[in-house]
Amino acid sequence: MRMILKHWFRTVLRAPLRPLLILVIVAFSAAVATVSFKTSQAFVAHSRSTLTADRELGDILITPRGDSTVRVLYADDVQDVIGADGTVFGALRLPGILPGEDGDELVTTSAVDFAGADAFYCFRYTEYGRFTEENLSESAIISTGFSRRHQLRVGMPFTLSVLGGEYTFTVQAIAEPTGLLSDSDLLISTGRIAGELVDRFPELSGLERVGIPATRLAVRLNPDADAQALMQALAAHPVMADKTVVLTAATERTPSWMMIQLLSVWLPAGLLLLLTVLLLWSALKMLSCHRSAEYALFRICGASPAQLQGMQLFEGLLYGLVGGAAGVCLAKRILLWLEVQYGWNGLFFPDRACVLVGMLWAPALTLASVGRHLAVAKKQPADGTSVQLQAPSVSTVLVPFTGVLVCVAAMLFLEVRLRYLLAVPAVFLFLWFVYAVLPPILRWLAHRAVRVTEQRRRPSAAVWLVSNNLRSSFPARHTCRILTLLLALFLTVTACVRSIEAQTDSILDIFSADCVAANANDRTEELLRAREDVSAVLRFSFFSEVNLSGGVQTMGFSLRERESGCMNTDALPLRLPEGAEIALSQPIAELLGVTVGDPLEVKVQGVTAVLTVSETMESRFPIVFLDAAALGLQDNLICVRFRSEDADRTRSRAVSEQIRPTGSVLVDCDTVFGTMRQTVENNLALLRFFFGAAAVISPVGCVQMLLTRHRERKRELPAWRAAGMSNGGFVGMRIWEVTASLLLAVVFSVPVSYALCRLLQTIAQSFGVSLF
Repeated sequence: MRMILKHWFRTVLRAPLRPLLILVIVAFSAAVATVSFKTSQAFVAHSRSTLTADRELGDILITPRGDSTVRVLYADDVQDVIGADGTVFGALRLPGILPGEDGDELVTTSAVDFAGADAFYCFRYTEYGRFTEENLSESAIISTGFSRRHQLRVGMPFTLSVLGGEYTFTVQAIAEPTGLLSDSDLLISTGRIAGELVDRFPELSGLERVGIPATRLAVRLNPDADAQALMQALAAHPVMADKTVVLTAATERTPSWMMIQLLSVWLPAGLLLLLTVLLLWSALKMLSCHRSAEYALFRICGASPAQLQGMQLFEGLLYGLVGGAAGVCLAKRILLWLEVQYGWNGLFFPDRACVLVGMLWAPALTLASVGRHLAVAKKQPADGTSVQLQAPSVSTVLVPFTGVLVCVAAMLFLEVRLRYLLAVPAVFLFLWFVYAVLPPILRWLAHRAVRVTEQRRRPSAAVWLVSNNLRSSFPARHTCRILTLLLALFLTVTACVRSIEAQTDSILDIFSADCVAANANDRTEELLRAREDVSAVLRFSFFSEVNLSGGVQTMGFSLRERESGCMNTDALPLRLPEGAEIALSQPIAELLGVTVGDPLEVKVQGVTAVLTVSETMESRFPIVFLDAAALGLQDNLICVRFRSEDADRTRSRAVSEQIRPTGSVLVDCDTVFGTMRQTVENNLALLRFFFGAAAVISPVGCVQMLLTRHRERKRELPAWRAAGMSNGGFVGMRIWEVTASLLLAVVFSVPVSYALCRLLQTIAQSFGVSLF
């Protein structure tokens, strides 16, 4: 027995170099899959925090520190100022600096200007229209394509002549063809004229009524409030009688979006688990084939079947632990290299729990694979030279069940709702169903093909042997493995990358809110603010981009009364209080002819106020400072927009120097947006790295399975030679079998992949997301 143990220990350290290398690759894939779970959690959290903050902000963010008074920047190169709740304040008009309301062009326009209208009307322009330059007081928003076709710009009047009727408007703004103007040319803010157009000219193409710009309201409830009761009360309120207000419980939508994101990460991770199981099984089977002679020697020397099984189990655990440690170390080094390469700053670095799980997965899956070899050994005849282990029937369920348990445990770790736990295991069980059910079908097809061949003509001895081999041991299981690998690659590359890249703005509607009211108006907002069970009402702009005279105006929203405490303010006033102070730079003070203490009449959004000049500052730029307390903007985020997109960044630095004594921090929004884009690109790069690992492991698994089967079939070579087949004929038969397996895998993977994609698409559409 001592000799047996000594020989076995020497064999363990010397023989399994190639299987150990395979186990290192497999454990590396398991470690990568483990890191992908942690990455998905960090990706969702980081995306929520990044996309929620600063989405609607303009060129510069001014973040106050503490309770210091913030002075809002107004200057000749400033277009608008935005408060933390999304309220847009028009550019400050000073006499002699900016054109007044009687100028040739409108200086500034914001969504607040349209808040008083009950509805907007948009229609597509037809061939019946023509334009003249007659000036009336009505206004309209036109699309960029419409402005290019008719050479219109902001402030220019035009007349629409339709079948003898003429209606004149003034261009209020030029909007990009997104959102409200996606399929329209004009947006008329006067319901009376739009109604006349509908009544008199039914030939107009696509006339439709749409909501006001601030058409969505997100409602955050108190902790003890009931969202369903609130929606029922609002639906029955008289204010809602003439409005079509759609209320949606945002808490029901958030897990849906998160499920799509997590599914996009769980699917490749689970498929990596499946590939891990297949490769472990193939490696152990190859190892058992090489060690069959040694097992027979151990059996002759008196080793029992239980001892042989214990030796194999110990080998599997040893290889699994060593491979798991090597794989985790390799994954750690690669992730460190990626972190340095892409500058992730440790965001996706695995923690202790992640590394521990990655270490334990390889031996756990090894145990699952060795389980099929733990049955009682079926002895060969007395003069046999090898011992074969018969796999129990329960092994068909043991391996996928282990993967499902690991998957469910990790989903619980990520705090996914219980009702979604069946989604990913269902995918794995479906793949395993295909893996287990297709072989009998393929064998039956091969059997029928052989029978038809035998009925048509009498085959030769070699043809009969080939047919009998197909009928008895058709490579159906091998074909299904390749099918599973191809299916894994297809779903990984298609569904996962597509779902990550196709993020829509609807995600932002549900952050930090309990309910979302669509197609709402000012009265809806007043009603919600009057309720005691509503803690905050968040208002969203309907426009995405509006081209004004000075540049691009990006509308959006931000949150108020957040628990983090970074924003806490009531509705911002739209009027400047009398007696507020204003600070001017020397160029503006000299232009206006005012000194410290003089009153100065200014105008903001058509509201005139008299402010007192508090001080004049040394600056060669035309900069104006207004006390933030006058606008109710204390301890808030303030956005400053420059007039043109290509504004000189030296002005930003000058502004930063001017506001630094107030304790505020000025951040360039290009940095914020660039960081957000870089974060998304880094996440996509990381996910593509995982997909690349799967793409590398899959061909390795295919080649390994082909080589394993080829070694098994070498034993049949003497029988084929006895039947009259040459070595070239045997090699040709093997090539034909491999080609047939690949062709069958491709043929079957196309409809199966299509059916599975349709199933996933149906599930995703129920959540309002498109995967393919």
